Amino acid sequence: MLYLKPEAPGTLLRAVPIVVIAADAGLGPETIDGRIVARCTSRDCAGPLVLEPATNRYHCRGCGEQGNAIGLVMRLRGLPFVPALRFLAERAGLSFDDFLSTDRACGGVFVGTRTGVRRSEVPSWALTPVPLVEVR
Repeated sequence: MLYLKPEAPGTLLRAVPIVVIAADAGLGPETIDGRIVARCTSRDCAGPLVLEPATNRYHCRGCGEQGNAIGLVMRLRGLPFVPALRFLAERAGLSFDDFLSTDRACGGVFVGTRTGVRRSEVPSWALTPVPLVEVR
């Protein structure tokens, strides 16, 4: 049995800046009037997606969509929660296994058996390394 350590989501939330996640996804983040904005992830929305690097959160001024870096990865990559965390760990150059424990007393949530959180759960295209980009 494997458990996700309680500190994993918070650590991985801060591991990859939300601006990098947006750039990796082709949302075109740029600085306008002191704010970092990108295209909204919704095809039906033309509103600007405001990225908040200090909190690693985002919100759209058009449709109201909001969330954090983990939620943005889930939405953009079509991944469930645990594979999204794995993606962030690998994108940051960290070992996802360091965030798992076999000790039930760790206080973490059950995420499956050793075969239940295999790399194969994450589509190979989602793990393709993308170089960091500089925001204008």
